[in-house]
Amino acid sequence: MDYRTLRNIDLNLLIVLDVLLQERSVTSAAKRLGRTQSAVSHALARLRSTFDDKLLVRVGTSMVPTPRAKNLQKDLQRLLSSLRRFMDDTEQFSARETTRTFTLEIPDFLSPMLRSLLIRFEYEAPKASLLIRKVHYSLQNVEKGITLRILPMSLSIPIGLARSPIGVCHWRTFFRNGHPISEDWTPQSWTSYSHIQYLESGYKQDGLESSIEKSGIRRQVKAAVDSFAMAVSMAEQSECLFSCLCMNDEETLPRLTSRPVPFDAEPVTFGLVWSETLDQDDAKAWFEELVRVSFSSNDSQTPK
Repeated sequence: MDYRTLRNIDLNLLIVLDVLLQERSVTSAAKRLGRTQSAVSHALARLRSTFDDKLLVRVGTSMVPTPRAKNLQKDLQRLLSSLRRFMDDTEQFSARETTRTFTLEIPDFLSPMLRSLLIRFEYEAPKASLLIRKVHYSLQNVEKGITLRILPMSLSIPIGLARSPIGVCHWRTFFRNGHPISEDWTPQSWTSYSHIQYLESGYKQDGLESSIEKSGIRRQVKAAVDSFAMAVSMAEQSECLFSCLCMNDEETLPRLTSRPVPFDAEPVTFGLVWSETLDQDDAKAWFEELVRVSFSSNDSQTPK
Protein backbone atom coordinates (compact mmCIF):
# COMPACT_ATOMS: atom_id res chain seq x y z
CA MET A 1 0.00 0.00 0.00
CA ASP A 2 1.29 3.44 -0.95
CA TYR A 3 1.00 5.73 2.08
CA ARG A 4 2.67 8.76 0.50
CA THR A 5 -0.65 10.49 -0.31
CA LEU A 6 -1.58 10.37 3.38
CA ARG A 7 1.49 12.22 4.65
CA ASN A 8 -0.10 15.68 4.61
CA ILE A 9 -3.58 14.66 5.78
CA ASP A 10 -4.59 15.96 9.20
CA LEU A 11 -7.50 14.01 10.71
CA ASN A 12 -8.74 17.16 12.44
CA LEU A 13 -9.02 18.84 9.04
CA LEU A 14 -11.25 16.02 7.77
CA ILE A 15 -13.54 16.50 10.75
CA VAL A 16 -13.75 20.23 10.01
CA LEU A 17 -14.50 19.45 6.35
CA ASP A 18 -17.29 17.04 7.30
CA VAL A 19 -18.97 19.63 9.55
CA LEU A 20 -18.52 22.42 6.99
CA LEU A 21 -20.18 20.31 4.29
CA GLN A 22 -23.12 19.63 6.61
CA GLU A 23 -23.53 23.17 7.96
CA ARG A 24 -22.57 25.09 4.78
CA SER A 25 -21.48 27.95 7.06
CA VAL A 26 -18.19 28.81 8.76
CA THR A 27 -20.07 30.41 11.65
CA SER A 28 -22.34 27.40 12.25
CA ALA A 29 -19.44 24.97 11.84
CA ALA A 30 -17.39 26.93 14.37
CA LYS A 31 -20.21 26.77 16.94
CA ARG A 32 -20.69 23.04 16.40
CA LEU A 33 -16.96 22.33 16.67
CA GLY A 34 -16.43 24.67 19.63
CA ARG A 35 -13.82 26.68 17.73
CA THR A 36 -13.45 30.29 16.64
CA GLN A 37 -14.55 31.41 13.17
CA SER A 38 -10.95 32.36 12.47
CA ALA A 39 -9.72 28.83 13.27
CA VAL A 40 -12.34 27.25 11.01
CA SER A 41 -11.55 29.71 8.20
CA HIS A 42 -7.87 28.83 8.53
CA ALA A 43 -8.73 25.11 8.43
CA LEU A 44 -10.78 25.66 5.28
CA ALA A 45 -7.84 27.40 3.65
CA ARG A 46 -5.60 24.41 4.48
CA LEU A 47 -8.23 22.02 3.11
CA ARG A 48 -8.41 23.98 -0.13
CA SER A 49 -4.67 23.74 -0.44
CA THR A 50 -4.63 20.03 0.39
CA PHE A 51 -7.31 19.11 -2.15
CA ASP A 52 -6.38 21.81 -4.67
CA ASP A 53 -10.05 22.82 -4.84
CA LYS A 54 -12.18 25.63 -3.38
CA LEU A 55 -14.51 22.99 -1.84
CA LEU A 56 -17.06 25.58 -0.66
CA VAL A 57 -17.94 28.71 -2.63
CA ARG A 58 -19.98 31.59 -1.24
CA VAL A 59 -23.17 32.25 -3.22
CA GLY A 60 -25.24 35.04 -1.72
CA THR A 61 -25.53 34.39 2.02
CA SER A 62 -24.76 30.66 1.85
CA MET A 63 -21.84 28.45 0.92
CA VAL A 64 -22.27 25.92 -1.89
CA PRO A 65 -20.07 22.82 -2.24
CA THR A 66 -18.10 22.34 -5.44
CA PRO A 67 -18.54 19.12 -7.47
CA ARG A 68 -15.30 17.81 -5.91
CA ALA A 69 -16.66 18.48 -2.41
CA LYS A 70 -19.91 16.66 -3.20
CA ASN A 71 -17.94 13.64 -4.34
CA LEU A 72 -15.83 13.76 -1.20
CA GLN A 73 -18.74 14.06 1.23
CA LYS A 74 -20.15 10.53 1.05
CA ASP A 75 -16.73 8.87 1.26
CA LEU A 76 -15.71 11.25 4.03
CA GLN A 77 -18.71 10.37 6.20
CA ARG A 78 -18.03 6.67 5.72
CA LEU A 79 -14.36 7.17 6.53
CA LEU A 80 -15.08 9.05 9.76
CA SER A 81 -17.76 6.55 10.74
CA SER A 82 -15.26 3.72 10.23
CA LEU A 83 -12.64 5.58 12.27
CA ARG A 84 -15.12 6.09 15.11
CA ARG A 85 -15.87 2.37 15.17
CA PHE A 86 -12.13 1.60 14.98
CA MET A 87 -11.33 3.83 17.94
CA ASP A 88 -14.43 3.04 19.98
CA ASP A 89 -13.82 0.41 22.64
CA THR A 90 -17.32 0.60 24.12
CA GLU A 91 -19.74 -2.31 24.14
CA GLN A 92 -22.05 -2.99 21.25
CA PHE A 93 -25.45 -1.32 21.16
CA SER A 94 -28.05 -2.86 23.45
CA ALA A 95 -31.67 -1.76 23.00
CA ARG A 96 -32.52 -2.97 26.50
CA GLU A 97 -29.79 -0.86 28.12
CA THR A 98 -29.67 2.26 25.94
CA THR A 99 -30.91 5.59 27.32
CA ARG A 100 -30.82 7.39 23.97
CA THR A 101 -33.71 9.34 22.46
CA PHE A 102 -35.06 8.09 19.12
CA THR A 103 -37.03 10.44 16.88
CA LEU A 104 -39.63 9.51 14.26
CA GLU A 105 -41.17 12.12 11.96
CA ILE A 106 -44.29 11.01 10.09
CA PRO A 107 -47.34 12.42 8.28
CA ASP A 108 -50.06 12.41 10.90
CA PHE A 109 -52.36 10.15 8.83
CA LEU A 110 -49.88 7.39 9.74
CA SER A 111 -50.62 7.86 13.44
CA PRO A 112 -52.44 4.46 13.64
CA MET A 113 -49.02 2.78 13.46
CA LEU A 114 -47.86 4.51 16.65
CA ARG A 115 -49.74 2.21 19.02
CA SER A 116 -47.82 -0.82 17.78
CA LEU A 117 -44.56 1.14 17.68
CA LEU A 118 -44.91 2.39 21.27
CA ILE A 119 -45.71 -1.07 22.64
CA ARG A 120 -42.75 -2.61 20.87
CA PHE A 121 -40.44 0.29 21.78
CA GLU A 122 -41.35 0.12 25.45
CA TYR A 123 -40.89 -3.64 25.50
CA GLU A 124 -37.52 -3.71 23.71
CA ALA A 125 -35.97 -0.47 25.02
CA PRO A 126 -37.41 0.24 28.49
CA LYS A 127 -34.78 2.88 29.33
CA ALA A 128 -34.89 4.78 26.02
CA SER A 129 -37.15 7.69 24.98
CA LEU A 130 -39.29 8.10 21.87
CA LEU A 131 -40.00 11.48 20.26
CA ILE A 132 -42.74 11.66 17.61
CA ARG A 133 -43.08 14.72 15.38
CA LYS A 134 -45.15 15.65 12.35
CA VAL A 135 -42.87 15.47 9.34
CA HIS A 136 -42.17 18.48 7.14
CA TYR A 137 -41.79 17.83 3.44
CA SER A 138 -39.07 20.48 3.24
CA LEU A 139 -35.76 18.78 4.06
CA GLN A 140 -33.03 21.39 4.31
CA ASN A 141 -31.08 20.27 7.36
CA VAL A 142 -29.46 17.00 8.32
CA GLU A 143 -30.91 16.12 11.73
CA LYS A 144 -28.60 15.21 14.57
CA GLY A 145 -29.22 12.07 16.62
CA ILE A 146 -31.22 8.97 15.65
CA THR A 147 -33.93 10.52 13.49
CA LEU A 148 -36.01 8.66 10.90
CA ARG A 149 -38.61 10.25 8.62
CA ILE A 150 -41.38 8.65 6.58
CA LEU A 151 -41.89 10.49 3.30
CA PRO A 152 -43.03 9.75 -0.29
CA MET A 153 -40.30 8.14 -2.36
CA SER A 154 -41.06 10.64 -5.13
CA LEU A 155 -39.81 13.51 -2.95
CA SER A 156 -36.33 14.82 -3.77
CA ILE A 157 -33.93 14.68 -0.85
CA PRO A 158 -30.77 16.77 -0.33
CA ILE A 159 -27.19 15.55 -0.22
CA GLY A 160 -26.38 13.89 3.09
CA LEU A 161 -29.67 11.98 3.40
CA ALA A 162 -30.39 8.38 2.43
CA ARG A 163 -33.67 6.53 2.04
CA SER A 164 -35.21 3.12 1.51
CA PRO A 165 -38.82 2.08 0.66
CA ILE A 166 -41.00 1.09 3.60
CA GLY A 167 -44.38 0.42 2.00
CA VAL A 168 -47.26 1.50 -0.22
CA CYS A 169 -50.29 3.53 0.91
CA HIS A 170 -53.66 3.48 -0.88
CA TRP A 171 -56.43 6.05 -1.05
CA ARG A 172 -59.51 5.45 1.11
CA THR A 173 -62.53 7.58 1.95
CA PHE A 174 -63.81 7.90 5.53
CA PHE A 175 -67.36 8.75 6.62
CA ARG A 176 -69.42 8.45 9.81
CA ASN A 177 -70.87 5.10 10.75
CA GLY A 178 -74.41 4.77 9.39
CA HIS A 179 -73.81 7.28 6.59
CA PRO A 180 -76.29 6.69 3.70
CA ILE A 181 -73.44 6.53 1.18
CA SER A 182 -72.53 3.08 2.49
CA GLU A 183 -75.60 1.75 0.63
CA ASP A 184 -74.65 3.43 -2.65
CA TRP A 185 -70.87 3.40 -3.07
CA THR A 186 -70.46 4.84 -6.56
CA PRO A 187 -68.45 7.74 -8.04
CA GLN A 188 -71.70 9.65 -8.58
CA SER A 189 -72.75 9.24 -4.96
CA TRP A 190 -69.20 10.10 -3.81
CA THR A 191 -69.38 13.44 -5.65
CA SER A 192 -72.87 14.26 -4.35
CA TYR A 193 -71.56 14.85 -0.80
CA SER A 194 -69.31 17.62 0.46
CA HIS A 195 -65.69 16.73 1.19
CA ILE A 196 -63.14 17.61 3.84
CA GLN A 197 -59.74 17.94 2.19
CA TYR A 198 -56.84 16.77 4.34
CA LEU A 199 -53.66 18.61 3.35
CA GLU A 200 -50.07 18.21 4.45
CA SER A 201 -48.61 21.47 5.78
CA GLY A 202 -47.71 23.87 2.96
CA TYR A 203 -49.56 21.95 0.26
CA LYS A 204 -52.56 23.24 -1.71
CA GLN A 205 -53.58 19.80 -3.05
CA ASP A 206 -53.82 16.41 -1.39
CA GLY A 207 -52.48 14.35 -4.30
CA LEU A 208 -55.87 12.93 -5.25
CA GLU A 209 -56.90 15.67 -7.66
CA SER A 210 -55.20 14.19 -10.74
CA SER A 211 -56.95 10.84 -10.23
CA ILE A 212 -60.30 12.60 -9.77
CA GLU A 213 -59.81 14.54 -13.00
CA LYS A 214 -58.83 11.40 -14.92
CA SER A 215 -62.03 9.74 -13.72
CA GLY A 216 -64.09 12.61 -15.15
CA ILE A 217 -65.69 13.55 -11.85
CA ARG A 218 -65.54 16.54 -9.52
CA ARG A 219 -65.85 16.94 -5.77
CA GLN A 220 -67.02 19.85 -3.70
CA VAL A 221 -64.48 20.68 -1.01
CA LYS A 222 -66.33 22.21 1.93
CA ALA A 223 -63.31 22.54 4.25
CA ALA A 224 -59.55 21.99 4.14
CA VAL A 225 -57.51 21.04 7.22
CA ASP A 226 -53.87 20.15 7.84
CA SER A 227 -54.63 17.82 10.74
CA PHE A 228 -55.77 14.21 10.46
CA ALA A 229 -57.40 14.43 13.90
CA MET A 230 -59.42 17.49 12.80
CA ALA A 231 -60.59 15.71 9.65
CA VAL A 232 -61.68 12.70 11.70
CA SER A 233 -63.59 14.86 14.18
CA MET A 234 -65.38 16.81 11.44
CA ALA A 235 -66.36 13.66 9.55
CA GLU A 236 -67.71 12.04 12.73
CA GLN A 237 -70.15 14.92 13.25
CA SER A 238 -71.28 15.65 9.69
CA GLU A 239 -72.29 14.16 6.36
CA CYS A 240 -68.96 15.17 4.86
CA LEU A 241 -66.49 12.65 3.48
CA PHE A 242 -62.73 12.84 3.65
CA SER A 243 -60.12 10.87 1.72
CA CYS A 244 -56.52 10.16 2.62
CA LEU A 245 -53.77 7.63 2.17
CA CYS A 246 -53.82 4.56 4.40
CA MET A 247 -51.28 1.88 5.25
CA ASN A 248 -53.59 -1.07 4.54
CA ASP A 249 -56.87 -2.03 2.89
CA GLU A 250 -58.72 -2.56 6.17
CA GLU A 251 -58.08 0.81 7.82
CA THR A 252 -60.83 1.58 10.33
CA LEU A 253 -61.48 4.17 13.04
CA PRO A 254 -63.89 3.76 16.00
CA ARG A 255 -66.70 6.04 14.75
CA LEU A 256 -65.90 6.04 11.04
CA THR A 257 -66.28 3.63 8.15
CA SER A 258 -63.75 3.54 5.32
CA ARG A 259 -63.88 2.32 1.75
CA PRO A 260 -61.41 2.44 -1.16
CA VAL A 261 -62.15 5.53 -3.24
CA PRO A 262 -64.72 4.52 -5.93
CA PHE A 263 -62.42 5.23 -8.87
CA ASP A 264 -58.86 4.43 -9.95
CA ALA A 265 -56.30 6.27 -7.81
CA GLU A 266 -52.56 5.79 -7.91
CA PRO A 267 -51.10 4.44 -4.66
CA VAL A 268 -48.11 6.23 -3.13
CA THR A 269 -44.87 4.51 -2.14
CA PHE A 270 -43.33 5.80 1.08
CA GLY A 271 -39.79 5.44 2.32
CA LEU A 272 -37.67 5.92 5.41
CA VAL A 273 -35.25 8.86 5.26
CA TRP A 274 -32.20 9.31 7.50
CA SER A 275 -28.82 10.99 7.68
CA GLU A 276 -26.08 9.07 5.90
CA THR A 277 -23.95 9.56 9.01
CA LEU A 278 -26.15 6.89 10.65
CA ASP A 279 -25.51 4.22 8.03
CA GLN A 280 -23.21 2.21 10.29
CA ASP A 281 -25.02 2.95 13.57
CA ASP A 282 -26.42 -0.19 15.22
CA ALA A 283 -28.93 1.91 17.14
CA LYS A 284 -30.34 3.29 13.90
CA ALA A 285 -30.54 -0.22 12.41
CA TRP A 286 -32.52 -1.44 15.42
CA PHE A 287 -34.90 1.54 15.37
CA GLU A 288 -35.39 1.26 11.61
CA GLU A 289 -36.45 -2.38 11.93
CA LEU A 290 -38.87 -1.45 14.72
CA VAL A 291 -40.47 1.24 12.54
CA ARG A 292 -40.71 -1.08 9.54
CA VAL A 293 -42.47 -3.78 11.56
CA SER A 294 -44.90 -1.24 13.04
CA PHE A 295 -45.67 0.20 9.60
CA SER A 296 -46.50 -3.17 8.07
CA SER A 297 -48.21 -4.82 11.03
CA ASN A 298 -51.55 -4.22 12.73
CA ASP A 299 -50.59 -6.51 15.58
CA SER A 300 -50.41 -4.35 18.69
CA GLN A 301 -49.67 -7.18 21.05
CA THR A 302 -46.44 -7.25 23.03
CA PRO A 303 -43.78 -9.19 21.10
CA LYS A 304 -43.05 -12.66 22.45
